[in-house]
Amino acid sequence: MPVVQLFAADVTEPPFPGGTDVMRLLWCPFDHLPYYAPRPELYRHDSATLAPVPDGPPRPEGAREASAGGKPGSGRGRVPGEGECRGGE
Repeated sequence: MPVVQLFAADVTEPPFPGGTDVMRLLWCPFDHLPYYAPRPELYRHDSATLAPVPDGPPRPEGAREASAGGKPGSGRGRVPGEGECRGGE
């Protein structure tokens, strides 16, 4: 789930590595070990290589309705397996 998107032209900090001008902070709504909590994930991109913005956020593969196992981050429900979220930790 998107949290924030920053363009290098709009901010002076944080630094952007060479070849990147967009920073995206995403929140993976699955519970992750060892804390059984959602995990933030940081990505940097070159804006010229990004696809157009979709009409709405995609539903994560394997996501369930809250009534089927608790709310994300509640400590209940499904814990993703190896490699399901980027990094698989």
